[in-house]
Order: sequence, then C-alpha cells, then structure tokens
Amino acid sequence: MKCTNMLVADFIHKAEAEGLMRNTVLALQSDHLSAPSTVTDRLNKFERRNFFSLSGDGIPSKAYTGLSGTIDIFPSILEALEHVRFNLGHNLRP
Repeated sequence: MKCTNMLVADFIHKAEAEGLMRNTVLALQSDHLSAPSTVTDRLNKFERRNFFSLSGDGIPSKAYTGLSGTIDIFPSILEALEHVRFNLGHNLRP
C-alpha cells in the first residue's frame, strides 16, 4: 500500500508541476479492499472502506461520512464537472 500511495502522489505532483491539473477534475477510486497479505491481520483491526476522492480547482477537501455506494460515484463526478444532475445515485459532495 505504501508503494501505491507513493506512486499516486508522484503522479499528482508531476501533473501539477507540468500544469496538467488546471481546469481538471481528478477522480481517484479503489475498486476493492486490499488483497490478503502479510499486513491483513493489522488492517482488519480497523474499519475498512473503499476509497473515492475528487480534487481540482473549487472542489473543497471534505470527507463524506454518510452511507454511500459505488452507484454514487458517477453523479458525484458529473456534478464536479458541472454537468447536469444525474438522477441515479446521489452526489457525495454536499
């Protein structure tokens, strides 16, 4: 996990340095919890959740703590892109 986090951070920093984040919405999403490994026992001591994050100009950094599912990701991305409301699922960015 540490390697993945570092690779994602490197990608974002490089995109910012090259000006690629201007007028851009970046969506990061996990599609499953981590596979069993040598750290599974330690991870299982905590509540585990999938990850979804949006970042970009004008998008506040805020955690959504309500009940949600993957059906809510698409409408959240559409609204971040300032498209019309999508009436399936709900926006995770209140």
